[in-house]
Formats: sequence, structure tokens, C-alpha cells
Amino acid sequence: MAGDDLRRKPWQPFEIDNHNYLLKSAFTEDSYEILCYDMTTLWYEKCDMKNLKKITKKLNPSVEMPLPRLLTHLESTIESQQDTVKYTVQKTDDNKLVVSMDSDLTKGVPFTWQFQCQTANAMLASHVTIPLLIMVTELQRRTEQLQRIIKTKDSEIEDYKLGGARVSRKHLETVPFDAKTFFKDMTKCKEFVSEVKAQGGSAFNKYGQTLYKSIMIKQAHLEENDGQESDEDSAATSRKSTPASSPRKPKPSPSKVTSLNPSPPKDSEQLRRQALEKRLADEEHKLQSKKKKKKGLF
Repeated sequence: MAGDDLRRKPWQPFEIDNHNYLLKSAFTEDSYEILCYDMTTLWYEKCDMKNLKKITKKLNPSVEMPLPRLLTHLESTIESQQDTVKYTVQKTDDNKLVVSMDSDLTKGVPFTWQFQCQTANAMLASHVTIPLLIMVTELQRRTEQLQRIIKTKDSEIEDYKLGGARVSRKHLETVPFDAKTFFKDMTKCKEFVSEVKAQGGSAFNKYGQTLYKSIMIKQAHLEENDGQESDEDSAATSRKSTPASSPRKPKPSPSKVTSLNPSPPKDSEQLRRQALEKRLADEEHKLQSKKKKKKGLF
């Protein structure tokens, strides 16, 4: 299975022997992966350090170079089509697609390499079909958004004209945008015919590559988040299915039962009256004591 690095790489258009191909590759310090789409079948190869040394010894017996430098050179020749490199493609009897490259190392040293790919149509949907469908729908969404923007601009220009504004240079004046006329003209122009004949060969120009890469990065991010959410949901479900065991509360002792259920308090009005009667009795007692003292003086 191809790694995430290869998945996020954009397709590069190649024209080899008058035939269109799409190639994408991902390199590490000691390996590489490559995908090749010939508009019919998807082909894939993954080469590790052991096979790298074996192929190098077989195809370039007189060349000695560090493995990182070898991989850097291979990456430069396959990341996009180079005018100084000769590319050939052929199918073998054992159902392999061999992409050969003849190039020069530094100081004019010839170097040959062969990518020997096997069929990988199981990867076609994730690397070609689904991303292209997303690209189409995203471009449709952007087209609709641009139509709304143009319509708003036309309304703004019309408002300026009603206010007396005029275009300073006649060739800059435009007519209001009409979507039906625009799309009808697009299907009649010669560029439309050229694109149909090219069978999508220019789908992965600079803009297409950028859009494809953005889609693949976003898709990987969403899948990663979905995986995390699934793990969290599973954990939550597990917690719900396993009831928490709470410790039993000890039964209160009889003495505590009494304290937990005290007798109802006396009526507040009754307490207030008793306090008032006690205070009046105390004042009366003090008053009588003072009178007795005065009588004792005479």
C-alpha cells in the first residue's frame, strides 16, 4: 500500500513516444515509490535499499555513488519531464510496465534506470478517480461563486453609470455578464476542441496540481479526524456499557438517625412572647427593689 507521502503528491504529465502518461513519486533516504497511469491501467513500484543497490549494480556497473545522491538524481529526473533525459515505456511479457530513463550524472557520466511497475488498479480510485471527481465538483463550486461575484460587479458598474460615471477608455467597457451565452460560447471555441482531443492531458497543469494536492491533504486530514472521532466514540460507548460501581453508603447509627431528624422547632411567635414577658418581669423586679430602698431611708 502506498504511503501518505505518495498519496499527497500531485500528478505530473509526461508525453513519451506520443502517448500521454501521468506520474507521481515519493522519495525517502533509502527508498522510493512511483505510480504511473497510462490512461488505462495504474502501475506501481516500491523499491527499498536492497533492490536499489541490486538494480544499480546491474544497470550501472561502473558507477559508484552514495545512495542518497542516487535517489536525489532519480527524483530530479522523475518529478517532472526533463528535456535532457530520454524516456521510454514498454510492457513486458510478465505484465510489467517498464519506464526507462537515460540521463547524465555530473561531468557527463551516463546513467540508466528502469522503474519496473506492476498493475495496481486497486489504488486507482484513491489516487485518480475520486480526486478527479472532487476536482470537478470543486471547480463547479468556484465557477458558481465567480458568477455571483461578476453579477455583483455588474450591478455596481450599473449603479456608477446611473450616477453619471463613464469609462475613460472605450476599450475597457464591458457588457453585462450572461452565463448561458458564456457557456455556450465555451463549447464552440477551438480551445474546447483541443482539450477534448488531448483527453485531459492538461488537467494537471500548475493550477490542477495545486488543487489536487490541496484536495489530497484535506482528505487525509478528514480521514485522520474521523479515525480519532471513531476511537473516542468507541471509548464513550464502552464507558456507557460498563456501569460505574459506586461505594455503598454506610447505614447511619441510631444516634445519628436522631440527629439527622431533629424535633421541629417551637413556634417563633411563642418564643418572642416568652422573651418579652421575661424582660418585663425583670424590669418590674428592678423597679420594686428601688422603691424598697427609698422607703428604708425615711
